[in-house]
Amino acid sequence: MAKICKVLIVEDNDDVRLLMEEVFDAEGYLIRTARNGSEMHALIAAEPDFDMLVIDVSLPGSDNGLDLADAMAARGYSVILVSGDHLQVERMDQSGYPYLLKPFSVRSLIELIDQLLQAAAVECERAARRA
Repeated sequence: MAKICKVLIVEDNDDVRLLMEEVFDAEGYLIRTARNGSEMHALIAAEPDFDMLVIDVSLPGSDNGLDLADAMAARGYSVILVSGDHLQVERMDQSGYPYLLKPFSVRSLIELIDQLLQAAAVECERAARRA
């Protein structure tokens, strides 16, 4: 699958965010990053054409990754959750969003993104045929 897609990573850990940015860039994705919900909202306002959002569940301050995910999914964005807090598993299960627990391999995240993008492309093709 051609990876000319645009992914927004919302991650407060600088090292994790920079590593993900480098790896995704090398894989052919267009990447933007945000440290928190405020930066995420500003990026989406300026560049609304994201194909996928990867959101850390445990963000500092008042930002709650699950709430951000709900708000973005309601606007039509595909969302993947990530978290190093294994106590969040039940909440992530209940959310219905695909998720990965840290530490995860970057390959696992790329494969999950590819699967979701392929599923979205199939659904778009089906909708176009019905129209």
